[in-house]
Amino acid sequence: MKIRSILAELEVVDCRAATEFALNQEVVCITAVDLAARASEARVTPLGMRELVLCRPGDFGGPWTPPGTVSLVLYHAAIPDDAVHAGTSCIVAATSLPISKAFERFDRIPQQVVAIDAMKGRLFDTFQHTHNIRQFVQRAYNVLGLPTIVVNTDGRILAHVGEFSDAREDIAAQLKTGYIAPEVQAVIDRDRIVENARAKHYPDASHDVSNDENWVTSVVYYKRLELGRFDVYKPQGAFTGYDLELIDYAGSLAGIIIDRMTDVATNSNQGASVLSDILDGRFTQTKDATGRLADAGVDTSGAYAMLTVEGERLFASPTYSSHVGRLMKDVFPHGIWVTHRNTFCMLLPMPHIDGPAFPYYEKLEELTLDNPPACGAAGQQLAARLCERAVRKHPTVPGWL
Repeated sequence: MKIRSILAELEVVDCRAATEFALNQEVVCITAVDLAARASEARVTPLGMRELVLCRPGDFGGPWTPPGTVSLVLYHAAIPDDAVHAGTSCIVAATSLPISKAFERFDRIPQQVVAIDAMKGRLFDTFQHTHNIRQFVQRAYNVLGLPTIVVNTDGRILAHVGEFSDAREDIAAQLKTGYIAPEVQAVIDRDRIVENARAKHYPDASHDVSNDENWVTSVVYYKRLELGRFDVYKPQGAFTGYDLELIDYAGSLAGIIIDRMTDVATNSNQGASVLSDILDGRFTQTKDATGRLADAGVDTSGAYAMLTVEGERLFASPTYSSHVGRLMKDVFPHGIWVTHRNTFCMLLPMPHIDGPAFPYYEKLEELTLDNPPACGAAGQQLAARLCERAVRKHPTVPGWL
């Protein structure tokens, strides 16, 4: 169990550790009964995980904190100025619980971990037998039992399950449109919810005061690449440390599935999923499409050109090389691209120009044929291949939204 999960179960309100990374390590909780039953000696568990012991400040450094273990020194309410100094083998924390109550909870953790490990096993079995994120979220609901929404980095809802509050009509509207509403995202950004989860690399629990709701946001990663969010809602009561441990594990499995089912375009440039939805005709109003593009950082003040290359199966394959994806972002840093039905498509925004639209044609040629960036011979060759075919096939601006 991760130390952060243990701290959440003990309702810790303040914590000091040598590094933030130290709080994410897996440990085995050793109770006072276990310590009394064996000799005081340095030891490592068979799995290589360190052991964690809970102690009062006066017990630190004594027989209740044997060498080789990590000591969690617990204070009530706040950490005093003369507190034990945190180090590589010592974490200092303050809990809102009475100290005796915190020790009781800690003593129950080893038994609870057995059940948590069994639930993790069920989640992993679910992961092994699912092929997309919707299936995984639906089946993981049988384990977590909590309503969940999975969102990618463009704010597109990839999957959802469970019943949310009837009073939250905005949630129902978002699930229907398939995107997180800008005003909801603004609140998330204002409260630094995703930023906190990123900083901790661990689920962040928050309370929505306006709606009196408890949520957990876990940033989904795969090989250190951020792929989206795993948002979980709890209808009643606060999240426990055991809830956070399972959500953290489910989110890590979701990252692998999202990476498998998502083409390299979506993973390598923000806005790709929005462009894919535009090409599929999912937006019924232009303002919705331009709003989503703006949220993805695309300049929507001017016009757009759509550059396409067709007929090259390897060039337009969904398994498009991530190396080529990086080149495309070097050649056209403001463009977004996808492979759509065996066609390579790039949406290239152009700055606003006053007057008639004809200057946009010259601007397109300037952005493409006349001024490829100096990003190496391979990038220049790729830019020429894309742009010459696009302009030759479409002598005017290829596409408008």
